[in-house]
Amino acid sequence: MDGRARLAGAQRALLGLVDCLTPADAFGLVSFSDTAQVEVSAGPLAHKAAARRVIKALRPRGLTDLSSGLLSGIEEALRVTGDRGATLLLISDGPPTRASSTTSSWRTSPAMAIGTASRRPPSATA
Repeated sequence: MDGRARLAGAQRALLGLVDCLTPADAFGLVSFSDTAQVEVSAGPLAHKAAARRVIKALRPRGLTDLSSGLLSGIEEALRVTGDRGATLLLISDGPPTRASSTTSSWRTSPAMAIGTASRRPPSATA
């Protein structure tokens, strides 16, 4: 499967998610290739059609730096939700193909990753 076909699957998943959300739901989108880029700033999904246009405009480019995308997503979620917590959904069109320099910040600052994970609400089955 080529990059365009894989990205099309990721886009369908994102469009389906956006269709299920209400304007009061928070949504943000970070794309990642060689670097990460905030495509839709996290916040209430007041302009669903605009978010859909951004998703449809995504194109495969460069490599797949998952760690950079994940870290940018965490930072964007924390910016909006603070201590309330957030749900992050990582959708990729392929496996990681580029090691990010941002992964070194995870090694030097594990509290960010651990602190973010600890903000999840306890499981109902725990």
